[in-house]
Amino acid sequence: MYDDTITAIATPPGEGGIGIVRLSGREALSIVRRIFRPYKPGPFRSHHVRYGHIVDPADGSVVDEALAVLMRAPNSFTREDVVELSCHGGPLQRTLSLTLAAGARLAQPGEFTLRAFLNGRIDLTQAEATLDIIRAQTNKGLSLAQAQLGGWLAQEVRRIRADLLEALAYVTVVVDFPEDEVETQDITPTLQAGLRVVSGRGIQTDTFPTSTFEVTGPVALPAAFGSEDVDVTLPGRLTLHGVTRDVEMAAQARLQDDGTVVVAGSLPILFADYEIEPPSIGGFVAVEDRGTLEFRVVLARS
Repeated sequence: MYDDTITAIATPPGEGGIGIVRLSGREALSIVRRIFRPYKPGPFRSHHVRYGHIVDPADGSVVDEALAVLMRAPNSFTREDVVELSCHGGPLQRTLSLTLAAGARLAQPGEFTLRAFLNGRIDLTQAEATLDIIRAQTNKGLSLAQAQLGGWLAQEVRRIRADLLEALAYVTVVVDFPEDEVETQDITPTLQAGLRVVSGRGIQTDTFPTSTFEVTGPVALPAAFGSEDVDVTLPGRLTLHGVTRDVEMAAQARLQDDGTVVVAGSLPILFADYEIEPPSIGGFVAVEDRGTLEFRVVLARS
């Protein structure tokens, strides 16, 4: 679908021992061949690691020691030819610049995932789950995102769509061909099941999509702390499916580079306390009527 080849740093910015430069497109391998010198000669094989050096084609100087992995289309995330260069953190920007000089284009934010979607590798729910995995703050949130990436939500939606299309076909026949003897069918259960889903009572894309949490008191933070997590208590008011309770959430706070504080954690929920049925997630109901509310709050220091 695309004629150009994109490149970007695939690892978080900042100082690090290892970083990855990723390329995707029909010219990915030819571009890498211009800047990567394998330790042993030979052809690149898909999904095999090659050891070698990043070199500057202008003067042949060695930039870094690196590993290169080729993933041939369609057996890659974008369903295009993909090459990943695992380099050291220091020369990472230089390596990226060499790929740009060799003919690649700097990828826009999310463009690798966009190509995966447009090439049919993932659907919209899985594209959303990709971002959820990247931003997951807790194990529970990560598990839900992994389940959605695996396609359970898309499978449920396709199943419900098929059921509704069958009901629509029956209604169409009855209305358009009243003279034909069509066997009577009760489509009420099918419609009710679909209604439960779209109203958030059947399957859910998050643990509690109809819940809100309001911070009602001050959050005691240490006078000074660094990038390590610090245990804090978050007082607030939780509203779950229309029922409100005052709760205190155990959480972890971390100071960000921009001066804000991110508070993340989870709160075990006993659904009986709220007189509601436990939610069903992907066909599985929370064990013993219990679940976990995931939350993430960004605080600005006064």
